[in-house]
Amino acid sequence: MEETAACLNIPQATFRSRQYRARVLPGESLAREINFAEHDLFEFGGTRCDRVVASVLSRATKEQGRGGQH
Repeated sequence: MEETAACLNIPQATFRSRQYRARVLPGESLAREINFAEHDLFEFGGTRCDRVVASVLSRATKEQGRGGQH
């Protein structure tokens, strides 16, 4: 660390903090990206889901009214 800091002409403390950030920040950024992707991937359909359920129930009711088995 001492030699690298000297080559870069910066204090050792600056080098250590930059080294830490270089290791930690990409992982944190990636974790945030994965969380956002996961949210979009498994997001509840809400209104769309309600429409699908209403449609299925409507069809099932019509089938029962006609004496259908479904």
